[in-house]
Amino acid sequence: MTPQQEQQLFVTETPRLTLRRIVPEDYLEAFAWRGDPRVCKYMAHAAAKQPEDFLPWLRQQDPTSDQRIICILHEKSDGHAVGNVGFFYHPEEDMWSFAYNIRYEDWNKGYTTEAVQALMEYVRKQYGAHTFEAEHAIGNDASGSVMEKCGLSYHHDSEYRNKDTGQVFPSKVYRLEE
Repeated sequence: MTPQQEQQLFVTETPRLTLRRIVPEDYLEAFAWRGDPRVCKYMAHAAAKQPEDFLPWLRQQDPTSDQRIICILHEKSDGHAVGNVGFFYHPEEDMWSFAYNIRYEDWNKGYTTEAVQALMEYVRKQYGAHTFEAEHAIGNDASGSVMEKCGLSYHHDSEYRNKDTGQVFPSKVYRLEE
């Protein structure tokens, strides 16, 4: 990717991270988390078996969308890809939901909270966002902690299904209404 393309896809930054729209060329870096069963344990998809397995999904993403903002996170100090965070607008509810995948080696370093907070601020400024929602599987308490650190509070119980395995995850939904 050229520096000009990188700049066009740039969304925001934090003290430690740059956040830009994810593109198909990121598939090798994304395999660090998308191919890791530890990272995908509670996800709505199974771990990819090879890097190319993630390409069809990446090719479906529109890096110019104002309703699906999916960013790859890069650590500024060494440039490695930390993970991805996606924000998704639901016009029927005037709400933004979000989800994330972080490379296992980067868990417990505060990157997820840092990136989510930065993207929350971005959609507030760019789109007037005022309601946010996220969901985590019961048992994935670290994700619940991220949601709370970002200002969300428990809202209700729910469940979701892994589309690849059919496994159902009882879950907790968190919400912030401003």
